[in-house]
Amino acid sequence: IALRTQLESTTGNTSSIAIEDHAGTLRDAGFNDLKEIAMTTANIELDDQHCGAIIRRTGSSTVQVQCQDLTDRYQNGSTTTVINVGTGGTLTIADVAETLTWLDGSGTLTGKTGDRTLAIGGVATIWRQGASNYYVWGTGLS
Repeated sequence: IALRTQLESTTGNTSSIAIEDHAGTLRDAGFNDLKEIAMTTANIELDDQHCGAIIRRTGSSTVQVQCQDLTDRYQNGSTTTVINVGTGGTLTIADVAETLTWLDGSGTLTGKTGDRTLAIGGVATIWRQGASNYYVWGTGLS
């Protein structure tokens, strides 16, 4: 843990504690802005830059957010939010060599693994639980 005082110039908010994440980046403790990562025409493989971030998909291309077996790049316990504000095409949250389980509140997990489609106007959270387990939940998933 590194202690410091920092004044954020645009908001005037201060932070007195910073925590080093698994990638070595210092992050302010307490309320933080979510980093936005733009997604238009290219697939995204989840890695350390996506931890705690929002992936904002725009445009009309068919794209994927890929849940890979890359524990050195996307650690267990990592969480990412995906929003689809595109105008067409398909946004897939893809199960790539992992188990991706959809938590849909139906009372069963049977038949809930595999790729998921996030509809336009949908928002989903992806959480890596373990070495080969991802969970996804949100609105607009199918």
